[in-house]
Amino acid sequence: MITVKDGYVNKSESTYQGTLDKGYWISPRLEKAPHEHAWSYNESASTPATCKSEGIKSYSCSGCSEIKTERIPIDPNNHINLEIRNVKEATQLEAGYTGDTYCADCNKLIEKGSEIPPLHTHTWDDGEILLTATCTKEGIICYTCTGCGGNRVESIPVDPDTHINTEIRGAKDADQSEEGYTGDEYCLDCGKLVKQGEIIPLLHTHIWEQTEETIEMTCVADGVLTYKCTDCDETRVEIIPSDPEHHVHTEIRNAEAETYSANGYTGDVYCVDCGKLIAKGEVIPKLSDPVLKIDSVRVTRDYEIRVAVSIKNNPGFTSMAFDIDYDSSVLQLINVEDSGIIPGDLSYKESFSAPYRLAWVNETAEENYTENGIITVLTFRCAGNAPFGDYYLRINSLDCKDMKEQDVSLSIQNGLISIADVIYGDVDGNGKVDMADVQILAKYLAGWTFYEIINEAAADVDNDGDVDMADVQILAKHLAGWTGYEALPHMKFNEVN
Repeated sequence: MITVKDGYVNKSESTYQGTLDKGYWISPRLEKAPHEHAWSYNESASTPATCKSEGIKSYSCSGCSEIKTERIPIDPNNHINLEIRNVKEATQLEAGYTGDTYCADCNKLIEKGSEIPPLHTHTWDDGEILLTATCTKEGIICYTCTGCGGNRVESIPVDPDTHINTEIRGAKDADQSEEGYTGDEYCLDCGKLVKQGEIIPLLHTHIWEQTEETIEMTCVADGVLTYKCTDCDETRVEIIPSDPEHHVHTEIRNAEAETYSANGYTGDVYCVDCGKLIAKGEVIPKLSDPVLKIDSVRVTRDYEIRVAVSIKNNPGFTSMAFDIDYDSSVLQLINVEDSGIIPGDLSYKESFSAPYRLAWVNETAEENYTENGIITVLTFRCAGNAPFGDYYLRINSLDCKDMKEQDVSLSIQNGLISIADVIYGDVDGNGKVDMADVQILAKYLAGWTFYEIINEAAADVDNDGDVDMADVQILAKHLAGWTGYEALPHMKFNEVN
């Protein structure tokens, strides 16, 4: 027999009653009678899910106080334990940082920090005027700190002398019979007279003169001619249309140097501006045979003369030796100078006698020497009793070798020393050299009447075989006492050392 009291049952006897799915044991103790649970969420007993651990939802029955729970999956966006990292305090000179917010559980960056401006005393610049103060309105100026970039804005007091809005009154054009007037300038804001006008002179006919302010016309760009009136200083500009055939900026292309085995090419002339071919180049004949030459010169009795020995069309060599042969009865070799264009030492005898041997040897040469020009200068003295005439200067016994110790062939061009009764610089033949000779020589070269005949041998003071303006300059410098021009003839290679 089951007695139910106040919703409880007696389960003192171990009796099972009911079906397989629903039933209970009857026992001596009293238990609450079965019922339909009424669940309600218990927030205080629940735990939210975080980025690292699951949560728990707790429910309790309002009828029997029974409790049930549910799992809440991990929430990757719920960060409970936060911390600030990378914090940096600002200083007077350096900016600081508020720090980045990280989750202490999953190490995720939650929020970036921001910069803290440096702590310092502002240093303001001269300011930028945002609005100019005028005669009736204040202006605005903005100052910027040179340290932090902060701004400070101030007003600028009214400036009674700054007039922005003006107009011209009383202007009048000039004409051929009456002067004009530029007009007076007044301020429209305050009505003040800002600037008094000026009288405009009567109109006149301009007399134009081209100035130096001219831009040359080219094949791609217009030119400009600027003119200025000689009376009133007024200017006008004239545009000169470009001319496709007027090429100002040119360059040489496809040039090739001639060699001993092949012709060269002067190169084609092209316009840099438009790219047009202006002129075709020409073929340069291949180099002529190399020549070792001794100059021919003129001299008078009892006089010193310098004679150059030079090489032309040099094929390249490392050593050279030859004899200088001359008539020692009328010529005395007194000095030998090395020009220095052949590296190595010049070997020669201290006593001068004919024939005289010269030799250049360089045992450390790494390449052939190909420079052209004077290789040595010989100084001769003409005997005081030498008969007038021509006396030989010869190059004999030439021995020239290249880097491979192969013989180098050179054509030899011998020279002459012509002894004549001449005083260098005595153009008028009066037995002395003075400024009159300079004037006569200059007039002769200019083609003056009555100056068609001079002593050309005496006028050739540089002994190059030609009478020209170079002789006028040398003679003038000789008379003025210039250094290096003390003696005549003055040879072009006088600086050879």
